[in-house]
Amino acid sequence: KPPPIKDENTGSKVIVDDVLQCSTHVACLLLLFKEVLGVLQEHRATVNLKKCRFLPQEAEFVGIDLLSEGNAPARSKFPGLNRLTRTPPSTATDVLGLIGFFGFYAEWIPYYEVRVKRWRDYKKEAPPPNSPKEAQRLHMQSKWNAEDDQLMNELREEILKHPTLELGLKMHLG
Repeated sequence: KPPPIKDENTGSKVIVDDVLQCSTHVACLLLLFKEVLGVLQEHRATVNLKKCRFLPQEAEFVGIDLLSEGNAPARSKFPGLNRLTRTPPSTATDVLGLIGFFGFYAEWIPYYEVRVKRWRDYKKEAPPPNSPKEAQRLHMQSKWNAEDDQLMNELREEILKHPTLELGLKMHLG
């Protein structure tokens, strides 16, 4: 048995019932695959071969396109991103939803946390979540302005330009 190839971009990731294995070396990937099959066999787990993909040139995994040149936001998410509401959020909780949505792709958005700080401040200043919806709505109406609309459009465009992270597979495998 050949010694394993040292490759920092090798690993497995299990999410619910999916297993993603990555490596920049096929030999290393095959050794890893053999080990994973051993674990599956030991625990009497089954694999549906019809759902398996072996050595694809690219794959989408949890909202990320894994490409040979690096990772990028999944193109399949772009129609939804384009439909993202163009109306201002009506509560601070809605703003947190925007922060969370864009935050999922934060590694592709330069200075993300600095840029959304103003939105986080809106949440801090907002009436408590159990206060009347009208008070929450009025608070957001008084805070949200053209700069916020522009920021939302900028963040959307940062993702839609489909930037690629050169760090590749290591980025999402830890």
